[in-house]
Amino acid sequence: MAIVFAISLYIVIWWIVLFAVLPIGVRTQAEEGEVSPGTVESAPHLPRLLPKILGTTVVASVVFLGIYLIIAHHLIKLDQIPFKSKACGHSSTKVHPRNYVTHMIIAN
Repeated sequence: MAIVFAISLYIVIWWIVLFAVLPIGVRTQAEEGEVSPGTVESAPHLPRLLPKILGTTVVASVVFLGIYLIIAHHLIKLDQIPFKSKACGHSSTKVHPRNYVTHMIIAN
């Protein structure tokens, strides 16, 4: 895996995990009863960004490691992924027996 690809992949994974983690445990100013002047009631009271950033980094690192191992050690090969043919909704090539059921589901 090229270093630029690895860094790009990690950054994408990190941001996706961050957006999934951000709303966890957030209470609005209206829920806390302390609305600061000049802010909307739905603004977070205490967003606790540092623990979320640290948690995001840990989770993103684990996910990246899993994807890296799959790519670097060829644990899943493209031949193992059943792709649907774009022509006529089914493939004209011979289907391997282990992919026959998946092929039949996709073809219908």
